[in-house]
Amino acid sequence: LVCHLGGIWLAHELGKSELVSILLVYYATAIVFGVITTFWKISLHAGVNAVLITTINMFYGWHYYWLYGLLYLVMWARVYQKHHTWAQVVVGAGMGTLMIIIGLRLAGLGYSGWSE
Repeated sequence: LVCHLGGIWLAHELGKSELVSILLVYYATAIVFGVITTFWKISLHAGVNAVLITTINMFYGWHYYWLYGLLYLVMWARVYQKHHTWAQVVVGAGMGTLMIIIGLRLAGLGYSGWSE
C-alpha cells in the first residue's frame, strides 16, 4: 500500500487528476478489503478480478460484460481448491464491483452513456 501511495503522489505531480481519482478509489477498496480480511477470509482473488472487470466496463461502455464469466471461473476455482467458501467469494466479488461503481461515480469518472 505504501508503493500505491507513491503512485498516487507521482500521478498528482504529473497533473493526472483522473488517474489520481482512480488510484484513490482502488486504495480505499484495498483498505476496506484488508480490514475485512482480518476478521473474515474474504476472497481477494474474486475482489481484485471484479474490480478490474468492472473498471474496464465502466470506461468502455459495458461492452465487456462477458468478462464476468471469467470472474465466475476464478470464484469456482477458489471454492474448488477449498481456499474459500461460496459466501467469501461472492462477498469479495460483490464488494469489489460495488466499491468501484460507487467510487468512480462519486469521482465523476467512467462511462457516461448509462442509458444506451
